[in-house]
Amino acid sequence: MFTGIIQARSRVLQVVNINESLTLTIAKPKKIVCQVGSSLAINGVCLTVTNLSELGLQVTVMPETYRKTTLKYIKVNDVVNIEPALTLKEPIDGHFVLGHVDQTIPLLEKIADGNSIKLIFELPAPLASFIAYKGSVAIDGTSLTITEVHKKAFTVNLIPYTAANTGLLVAHKAHQYNLEVDVLARYLLQSQLEASV
Repeated sequence: MFTGIIQARSRVLQVVNINESLTLTIAKPKKIVCQVGSSLAINGVCLTVTNLSELGLQVTVMPETYRKTTLKYIKVNDVVNIEPALTLKEPIDGHFVLGHVDQTIPLLEKIADGNSIKLIFELPAPLASFIAYKGSVAIDGTSLTITEVHKKAFTVNLIPYTAANTGLLVAHKAHQYNLEVDVLARYLLQSQLEASV
């Protein structure tokens, strides 16, 4: 489990793709403590560290994750968001993030908004009931508050710190981002549906 507070960014050193199964080697950030078997969120995708070397850390991406996330677009020298798994002694500054991406979504527009930057994303119809004004989402693993919801789009705003430390303003291939809806919203809606049956 994660909080959506990005703790480091690091460069992709190697990408091996065999039949939609990836092995990624990423330069190990100094402030991230991990070992083989540790869970890391890479651009919001929960992955297991499978090897550590002088070169960096390795993670494996299975075909289901490859097809469902933006990791299929990753290439050498890309910079990724990294968050280690939550421990009991850490504050929960964002919201509960599982690292299980629901789907990728396109960025529709980027607008300066006072001291922040407004990002307008397409609202996927199957997930619309989980996207609520002032609710939370994780975009590329970053915990963000929803500032507007429209019929086919929703917005989040980035403060300068978030913009500088997450890479959300870096152009993505096809402008696609990993979206994970709030797990609490998912279970709350599910329990309401079950109660009404």
